[in-house]
Amino acid sequence: MNNKRIVLSLLIGTVALCSLSFSISLAWYNASTFLHIDQIEISIDGERDLKISTTTDVDSFRESLDYDDLEKVDVFEPVSTVYSSSWLSQKAEKPVFYDNSYPFIDDEGIPNRRVNENGYYSQELYLYSDDDVYVTVDALETYIEPNLDFNRAYAQQIKSDHPDKTVEEIYECLNELSKAMRFSILVPDTDCYNFYIIDPNKEEEVSLGGILDNTGDEIFDYYESGNELYEVIYGEYNDRDLICYDDALSEDIPYSGEANAFNAKHTEGVHPFNLEKSKEQGFSFAKEQSIGLPELAEHESLLYIPVYRYTPRKIVLSIYIEGWDLASVNSTMGSSFLAGLTFKIGREM
Repeated sequence: MNNKRIVLSLLIGTVALCSLSFSISLAWYNASTFLHIDQIEISIDGERDLKISTTTDVDSFRESLDYDDLEKVDVFEPVSTVYSSSWLSQKAEKPVFYDNSYPFIDDEGIPNRRVNENGYYSQELYLYSDDDVYVTVDALETYIEPNLDFNRAYAQQIKSDHPDKTVEEIYECLNELSKAMRFSILVPDTDCYNFYIIDPNKEEEVSLGGILDNTGDEIFDYYESGNELYEVIYGEYNDRDLICYDDALSEDIPYSGEANAFNAKHTEGVHPFNLEKSKEQGFSFAKEQSIGLPELAEHESLLYIPVYRYTPRKIVLSIYIEGWDLASVNSTMGSSFLAGLTFKIGREM
């Protein structure tokens, strides 16, 4: 049978600067960062074998949905699928995204888990077919990419705020935002519960944890325990007892390159985290379970959503910035991106 496609396209999304200064290099933006989605269009390409709606009302299913039919998002903040195993095991009705940007810790140096319910785009959708089919994502028609024309113009506009950079360097930084962006699809029905993360620009596996400079002072965060200072370990990991630290530093270990939350100095008097020794003890950070487009193109069955004849199938589509991606830094703020997501029938059941 011919593949029938549902196309979702984000024509222009702009992460615009507000009050947060470029001089503060954090990996996780605060609530003063905004995403503006100018238009979202969902339509069907082909015959009416596959339809879509925002409700289960059979009469509401049609070939396309326009922007007015869909949820709106104003504030867009880097979030993460860190700790997802906890809500997946409970088969939650919607995905839970966490914010690891806050330097708040308890007396043992353990960061607080903070759920962010507003910092991303999320939409309940329903798929509908006149046959029993598996629906997948068309890897060849799915993308998140920089809006080159906008970013070049914006780089020229903000050049005076960055006297140490050329327009070309600013432009290249702005284009990095798309590398940190993700699609996710949750199928919340108990008969086929599943959660998929699509990384359109996947280059390597992302660790959902590490040390951070969340205070913006260009020093990795640390805490006090027993009159000693230790670097804070953020994110999700298997066993805190397996963490290894080196002796307290007698002098600073400076960073090289541009400072951000992933790139700061280890400061004098603090016990630095030793990742390699920790790994030797069996310590590990959780890894992002994402699917790259080349992988999906070769193995479509990695993302199969069963849709039964004349029975609406609920999915929850989310679009977000993965805060643990190394491209999620302040130098990307103010950039614009173009995105498109295409569903298609993979095969009949």
